[in-house]
Amino acid sequence: MPVMDRLLKVGSMADSVGLYVPAMVFQKALHFARVLVFWHLLGEIEYGLWGVSSMVFTLGSSVVTLGAYQGLVRYVSYYEARGDLSRLFRAAGIGSLLIGLATTALAVAGSAPLTRWIVMPSEGGATLPFAYRQMVFVAAMVNALTMALYHTMLSFLIGLRTYRLVSLIEVVYALLFAAGGAAMLVFQPTSLVALWAHAAALGALLLAGVPMLRACIARSGPQSAGDDAVASLALEQAAESDEAVASPAAPDRAGPLADAAAPLLRVVRFGLVTLVGTFLWHAATYLSYWMVHRRYGESAGGAFQGFLRLAQPIVYIANAAWAVIFSHVARRWEASQRREAMFSLETSFKAVVLGTMTLSVLLYATLPAWVWIVPDWARKYGPIAGGLLMLFQTVTNLSLMTILAKLRERPGMIAWAALAGLGANALLAWWWMPGYGVTGAAWAAGIGMLLGAGVVNLVYLLGTRTAISAGAYAVMACPIVLLLPPLWAAGA
Repeated sequence: MPVMDRLLKVGSMADSVGLYVPAMVFQKALHFARVLVFWHLLGEIEYGLWGVSSMVFTLGSSVVTLGAYQGLVRYVSYYEARGDLSRLFRAAGIGSLLIGLATTALAVAGSAPLTRWIVMPSEGGATLPFAYRQMVFVAAMVNALTMALYHTMLSFLIGLRTYRLVSLIEVVYALLFAAGGAAMLVFQPTSLVALWAHAAALGALLLAGVPMLRACIARSGPQSAGDDAVASLALEQAAESDEAVASPAAPDRAGPLADAAAPLLRVVRFGLVTLVGTFLWHAATYLSYWMVHRRYGESAGGAFQGFLRLAQPIVYIANAAWAVIFSHVARRWEASQRREAMFSLETSFKAVVLGTMTLSVLLYATLPAWVWIVPDWARKYGPIAGGLLMLFQTVTNLSLMTILAKLRERPGMIAWAALAGLGANALLAWWWMPGYGVTGAAWAAGIGMLLGAGVVNLVYLLGTRTAISAGAYAVMACPIVLLLPPLWAAGA
């Protein structure tokens, strides 16, 4: 079989999970190694600046295209069933680029006040000149645009279930950034160099990946008879959206433009609501870090960011599984096979959560052994790992609710859950940081997410009478286990 045919082959959900998740595990192992190498090469202040700039491009990438890539994951299967992928590719691709350029230009124009508010710490901010920090912010926004376009491409490929190609792209990106970034930092260890290395790796994969995506779309023919049910239901669900996008009462001369823009408008309309949730989830991840950065300066912030990055592969690995599971479950859901879709979703949920929870417990239990691999100046912050592992494990455990909200086209629930977690995190951090410092901020992140978002999750599942077993609810509560060591220590 030719190489391109093998890369574009679509397998079953089990085949896809078996291929994509190991690839993501390998990629996140590279991520783990890269975090350590960059941490050692950059030093306290520059690593702290790299930390805040990576927060900027992570949050910015979810905003600059107005949620287009979040919406694409939902609608690729719909347009595939209609045999209309080329129209979606043209509208979403060009539209995402133009929207991204415009929003990034606005951020760059306002870079001075944004740098003062986001990048400058309230204490210890005189160690680096403001002009340098502003350059770092601008480079971070360029990274945000590049990352958003990269995720737009990946969302299209994931929606088409081409996980061999997605796995290859993700692994090559990780290798390029790790090797290229480390090589550049050896000669010039600054956060600005790390940012340009990151942008270059993303840009190279975009240049290589977009032609392969076009080839994939060209191979996708009209729907088969077996897809009729999917297309019929999808058309039914989207009929109201179509009328809103391209009204029959519009003038004839506007028809072709409205028809060409309809896919982008649908994707952005859904994506904008999803964007709020995505942005809030990212903000909840970084809130405690940003509060530490602002209150204690770049050294403490850099240490917090380092441990945050070391704990983050938990949720990355889970997200790799959810990406595969969602695309397959969505196909059944849209074909009116709701019972089968729910069975697959709940079974997969238990497997993913128990697997990641095992990894979280192992990382926490072995903390005294592996904390010695971090730089000397950061080791004293090791106790924050427990709260950060709890944060990411809780986010993983909320995925059942977020997937159901997407399938039911109720992305607002995702935003409410994130907002509740964000609010609880902020309140607990404000309460605990004066007495417990950086460690208090870390546990505020984990416990705040569990309490705030967990309540919304429970209310949604019970309120919608979602048919899941008691075992699934028990699995959702498993992050509480990570609280046992500090509670035991406090009692002793």
